[in-house]
Amino acid sequence: MDRLLTLISQAESPVHGYDSVHHGATIRPPKRPSQMTISEIVAWVRATPGQPHAIGRNQIIPATFNRVVRALGLSGGTLYDRRTQDMMGRYLVEEAYLLRLHQRTHHP
Repeated sequence: MDRLLTLISQAESPVHGYDSVHHGATIRPPKRPSQMTISEIVAWVRATPGQPHAIGRNQIIPATFNRVVRALGLSGGTLYDRRTQDMMGRYLVEEAYLLRLHQRTHHP
Protein backbone atom coordinates (compact mmCIF):
# COMPACT_ATOMS: atom_id res chain seq x y z
CA MET A 1 0.00 0.00 0.00
CA ASP A 2 2.80 2.43 0.88
CA ARG A 3 4.44 1.83 -2.50
CA LEU A 4 1.15 2.48 -4.28
CA LEU A 5 0.56 5.71 -2.34
CA THR A 6 4.12 6.80 -3.19
CA LEU A 7 3.49 6.09 -6.87
CA ILE A 8 0.28 8.12 -6.79
CA SER A 9 2.00 11.02 -5.02
CA GLN A 10 4.80 11.06 -7.59
CA ALA A 11 2.17 11.85 -10.22
CA GLU A 12 -0.04 14.12 -8.07
CA SER A 13 2.45 16.07 -5.97
CA PRO A 14 6.03 15.39 -7.09
CA VAL A 15 7.53 18.59 -5.66
CA HIS A 16 5.70 19.60 -2.48
CA GLY A 17 4.28 16.24 -1.34
CA TYR A 18 2.18 16.61 1.80
CA ASP A 19 2.18 20.39 1.41
CA SER A 20 0.96 20.45 -2.20
CA VAL A 21 -1.83 22.79 -3.28
CA HIS A 22 -3.26 22.72 -6.80
CA HIS A 23 -1.17 25.02 -9.02
CA GLY A 24 -4.34 26.78 -10.20
CA ALA A 25 -5.23 28.00 -6.70
CA THR A 26 -4.59 31.72 -6.89
CA ILE A 27 -5.40 32.23 -3.21
CA ARG A 28 -3.16 29.88 -1.30
CA PRO A 29 -3.96 28.49 2.16
CA PRO A 30 -2.70 30.62 5.05
CA LYS A 31 -0.16 27.96 6.03
CA ARG A 32 1.27 24.69 4.78
CA PRO A 33 -1.46 22.04 4.37
CA SER A 34 0.35 19.60 6.68
CA GLN A 35 0.09 22.21 9.45
CA MET A 36 -3.62 22.89 8.94
CA THR A 37 -6.56 21.21 10.64
CA ILE A 38 -9.49 19.72 8.76
CA SER A 39 -11.59 22.75 9.81
CA GLU A 40 -8.97 25.18 8.53
CA ILE A 41 -8.90 23.46 5.14
CA VAL A 42 -12.71 23.50 4.91
CA ALA A 43 -12.70 27.22 5.84
CA TRP A 44 -10.07 27.98 3.15
CA VAL A 45 -12.15 26.18 0.52
CA ARG A 46 -15.29 28.10 1.53
CA ALA A 47 -13.44 31.42 1.56
CA THR A 48 -11.94 30.93 -1.91
CA PRO A 49 -14.71 29.80 -4.29
CA GLY A 50 -14.08 29.42 -8.00
CA GLN A 51 -10.58 28.06 -7.85
CA PRO A 52 -9.15 24.53 -7.72
CA HIS A 53 -8.76 23.22 -4.16
CA ALA A 54 -6.96 19.87 -4.59
CA ILE A 55 -4.73 19.62 -1.56
CA GLY A 56 -2.05 17.46 0.00
CA ARG A 57 0.04 14.54 -1.17
CA ASN A 58 -2.92 12.87 -2.90
CA GLN A 59 -4.43 16.10 -4.27
CA ILE A 60 -7.85 15.35 -2.79
CA ILE A 61 -10.64 17.62 -4.04
CA PRO A 62 -13.19 19.12 -1.61
CA ALA A 63 -16.14 16.77 -2.26
CA THR A 64 -13.93 13.71 -1.81
CA PHE A 65 -12.12 15.33 1.13
CA ASN A 66 -15.40 15.94 2.96
CA ARG A 67 -16.73 12.47 2.19
CA VAL A 68 -13.57 10.75 3.46
CA VAL A 69 -13.43 12.93 6.58
CA ARG A 70 -16.98 11.79 7.41
CA ALA A 71 -16.28 8.15 6.55
CA LEU A 72 -13.21 8.05 8.78
CA GLY A 73 -14.91 10.00 11.57
CA LEU A 74 -12.22 12.68 11.66
CA SER A 75 -12.88 15.77 13.73
CA GLY A 76 -12.40 19.34 12.58
CA GLY A 77 -9.43 19.59 14.91
CA THR A 78 -7.58 16.73 13.22
CA LEU A 79 -4.30 17.90 11.75
CA TYR A 80 -3.99 17.25 8.00
CA ASP A 81 -0.50 15.93 8.57
CA ARG A 82 1.36 13.00 7.03
CA ARG A 83 -0.55 10.46 9.12
CA THR A 84 -3.99 11.84 8.21
CA GLN A 85 -3.16 12.28 4.53
CA ASP A 86 -1.84 8.71 4.33
CA MET A 87 -4.92 7.40 6.14
CA MET A 88 -7.16 9.20 3.67
CA GLY A 89 -5.12 7.94 0.72
CA ARG A 90 -5.33 4.34 1.98
CA TYR A 91 -9.07 4.71 2.42
CA LEU A 92 -9.51 5.91 -1.16
CA VAL A 93 -7.37 3.10 -2.60
CA GLU A 94 -9.25 0.48 -0.59
CA GLU A 95 -12.58 2.03 -1.60
CA ALA A 96 -11.61 1.91 -5.29
CA TYR A 97 -10.51 -1.71 -4.93
CA LEU A 98 -13.76 -2.72 -3.21
CA LEU A 99 -15.83 -0.89 -5.83
CA ARG A 100 -13.96 -2.69 -8.61
CA LEU A 101 -14.38 -6.03 -6.83
CA HIS A 102 -18.10 -5.36 -6.40
CA GLN A 103 -18.47 -4.51 -10.09
CA ARG A 104 -16.74 -7.75 -11.09
CA THR A 105 -18.94 -9.91 -8.91
CA HIS A 106 -22.22 -8.25 -9.86
CA HIS A 107 -21.63 -7.57 -13.57
CA PRO A 108 -20.03 -10.60 -15.25
